Amino acid sequence: MGKRGSLEDLIDDLEDLERNFDKKMQKKYDDIMAYIILAIGKATAYDTGVSRDIIKNILAELGRSDLQAELDHTIWEFWKVKEKRLEDNATYSFKKSNGRYFIQINDYGFTNQNNGKVSDIHPRKDSRIIPRQVDYGIDLMETESDYDIEMAFKNLESFIVKALDGDI
Repeated sequence: MGKRGSLEDLIDDLEDLERNFDKKMQKKYDDIMAYIILAIGKATAYDTGVSRDIIKNILAELGRSDLQAELDHTIWEFWKVKEKRLEDNATYSFKKSNGRYFIQINDYGFTNQNNGKVSDIHPRKDSRIIPRQVDYGIDLMETESDYDIEMAFKNLESFIVKALDGDI
């Protein structure tokens, strides 16, 4: 900041930071949220792939389609295209307002799994399926157990420190 040497340059840099600080901070929060959503998505049921399809859509809305590939898997109903799978009474809504995130997923498998009921009919009996996967994703964040979430927090912390030091 102000590295060009004049007081006017420093003032210009500070004014730019003031105008864009919220936007820059929001991007850091979006990254944290994306990794929490990713952790939840990795723990969801594999019966139809609908919950993962929905979570991929949410990641895209957060601007993190680069993370979608981490949710790829061979689904049970592999003969159905994504649009056909989503027709099966599965919907979601995603809204970001005033720095808060509102996510609602309406899918039989996702809802039951989040209530602790994991499908017992899936032919692969995948061990990565985790009951109460939303709680699990939040637990990863709260216990500092997920590397990606921790890196997102470290990036946020680094951004704040640099802003306070005048290095942004």
